[in-house]
Amino acid sequence: MANVVLGQETTLHITIDEMCHHVRAVAAAKPEAHVVADMPWLSYHVDSEKAFATPRSSFARVPTA
Repeated sequence: MANVVLGQETTLHITIDEMCHHVRAVAAAKPEAHVVADMPWLSYHVDSEKAFATPRSSFARVPTA
């Protein structure tokens, strides 16, 4: 998404908020679909607790069917 949609040179600078924005758009367009999202670089490399806390707090805002 960083390269194709946002025009960034690499995928390293996308934020979790930007990912959530696009995941919400996909989920809203196709509520019956199983949506899979990748976590941004370094949002899970810090430690195990952060690896689970980031998607728990961020993707929890994404609506479910």
